[in-house]
Amino acid sequence: MNIQNISETATPSSKGYWVTSIDEHISYTENGHNLIEESEESSFWYEHRLNCLQVLLHHYPLQAILDVGGGNGQIVEFLQNQSINAVLLEPMIEGVLNAQKKGVQQIVWGSLESLAPKENSIPAIGLFDVLEHIEDDQQLLAQLYKALAPQGWLLISVPAFQFLFSDFDREVGHYRRYTLRKLSQKLAQCGFEIQYKTYLFLPLPLLIWPIRKFYRLIKKRTKRRKLGHVQKNGFFGSLLRLYLKTEIFLIKRKISIPFGSTCVIVACKT
Repeated sequence: MNIQNISETATPSSKGYWVTSIDEHISYTENGHNLIEESEESSFWYEHRLNCLQVLLHHYPLQAILDVGGGNGQIVEFLQNQSINAVLLEPMIEGVLNAQKKGVQQIVWGSLESLAPKENSIPAIGLFDVLEHIEDDQQLLAQLYKALAPQGWLLISVPAFQFLFSDFDREVGHYRRYTLRKLSQKLAQCGFEIQYKTYLFLPLPLLIWPIRKFYRLIKKRTKRRKLGHVQKNGFFGSLLRLYLKTEIFLIKRKISIPFGSTCVIVACKT
């Protein structure tokens, strides 16, 4: 994907990434990307998200994709290794720098608004655990629809179920959590056609609810941010990984999982 072909404003910098004139509030924890960088490598949660993405790419092959709000670049790095032309769009400089250290090749420091994408220019967009940070989520979805090329793909994940909303969500800058039904309605209002939808992490709501109730008792923010990110090689993480193979089995067959802590939707611009 040629960045100049999709943006009205992005310019290359001497530091190896592209820049835009970003000047807006970002609803995210201060130093948040650095706090989660270790968890991205060690947590079963991030591992399963990548495994699910791998299966979805088999069903919906992509040549190029823009990862909006892609943080430290974990997903773009993963896509690069799949020989997919992936571009990271990240509004926080710490995420940009962390992605550079990972070897992410195409990075734009900016938001969708500051990128000013050209209409019908982007073949696919990833929005992975970003929409919940946006106050006017409907407006962002409409902007994504406008930027996508005809028959372009949107891959989106968000946290599920408002009854799980807690101090943790507030601290990391979430405005809300979703259901598949609510998110599908928002996408349909913009003109998207839903191709596949499912929940992920079926057991986690039963674990998240009591843990998050005691969230504020943990004084140190770095420890709070790791709450729920169980080590994938620990005893409990190994048990979860064993179960999560079942979710991969179902997604491979395009069977929707009826409950979980994350919503995933693949949608198409019609």
